[in-house]
Amino acid sequence: MGKRQRRRDGVKEAFWRAQVEGQARSGLGVRAFCQQQALAENSFYAWRRELTVRDREQAAAAGGKRIAAAQKNTVAQPAMFTEVLVTAPAQPLTAPTAPIEIILTSQRRIAVAPGFDPATLRAVMNVLEDQSC
Repeated sequence: MGKRQRRRDGVKEAFWRAQVEGQARSGLGVRAFCQQQALAENSFYAWRRELTVRDREQAAAAGGKRIAAAQKNTVAQPAMFTEVLVTAPAQPLTAPTAPIEIILTSQRRIAVAPGFDPATLRAVMNVLEDQSC
């Protein structure tokens, strides 16, 4: 018999992604960060390992689905969730006043207003990209 696959909890995954990223940004060691955030250190390490595995699996699954660069100056970089095309701006960058539209690999769209919370966006994208939904 093969391994029994569990259904992934998108909310839990988003929470732990935010914790792992928060620890990396904090400049604190894992032990100090976990104490500060009242997290179990062994859970932190287990989730960090699991998220690395999931990201590798997702990248491998998307391997043949790269989008060709549309313009000469376009740079295509694989991202954790989907590919992003970066082009040189036609005008100097200013604070956006209109929402930014994100198109996920599932063709779902998200409109993000200026000043959005990155952790909330990650959680929403994880839920929308979860294959079990």
